[in-house]
Amino acid sequence: NSSDSGIVRTLGKKSNKKLKNNPYDLFYDLPTAQISTLAMKLHPRVRAILRAGDLRGALEEIGLNPTLPKEITDLAKKLGGLVGTTKVKVNEKIKEETAGRFNPKTNTIEINPASGMNTHVLLHEVYHAVTSATLANKSHPLTKQLNALYNEVKPYLGTAYGAQSLDEFVSESQSNTEFRQELASINIKGQPVTALQRLNNILVNFLRRLIGRDTV
Repeated sequence: NSSDSGIVRTLGKKSNKKLKNNPYDLFYDLPTAQISTLAMKLHPRVRAILRAGDLRGALEEIGLNPTLPKEITDLAKKLGGLVGTTKVKVNEKIKEETAGRFNPKTNTIEINPASGMNTHVLLHEVYHAVTSATLANKSHPLTKQLNALYNEVKPYLGTAYGAQSLDEFVSESQSNTEFRQELASINIKGQPVTALQRLNNILVNFLRRLIGRDTV
C-alpha cells in the first residue's frame, strides 16, 4: 500500500533535564542544528492554528496541502488521528538552540517560533508523542522489534543524529528525509530489503494496529 509505506518519513534528542516523577524520564528535544535541510516551512494557516493550540487541526491542514510531498501529507493525516489529548504550544521563551520538544509528563509539544515552524520539527515531535509511551515499555513487542533493528543498523550510521538512541532512530526515520535516504542505502549483510524498508514495515503495522486496521 503506497500511502501506508509513505507514512513513515519524518522525526530529536533527549535533553539532560530530568523530569520529577516522569515515567519516561526525559524531555525529547530536537536541536535547531539538527533540522533537516529539506524541511519545509509551515503554511501561515498552519502556524496560526498551532498558535491557537489546535494540534489536530494543524495536522489536518498539513494533510490537505497539495503542494507538499504525499509522504508528508499522508503522515500528517495518520498522526492527526492518533494525537489524542496531546497539547501544543508555540513557546517564545524556548531556548534558541531547541527547535522543538515533547514533554511526556505534561503530554505537551513546544515549538520554537523562530526555528521550529517547519514540517520536520512538528512531525518529529508529534511522532515522539505518539510513540514515546510504547517505546518506554521495554517489554512491548514493538520496542523489542525496533531495538533489534536499531542495534543491527547502528554500526552503519556513523555520526547521524538518529544513531543516538532508539527514540531518535525512530523519530528521525519518520521526519528527516536525509536520514531516510541513509537508511535506504543500508542492506545489512547483503539482505535484499533495506534498513528503511524493514523499519517501515514495523512502524506501518504498529500504526495500522493503532487505528484498527489489519497488518500487512
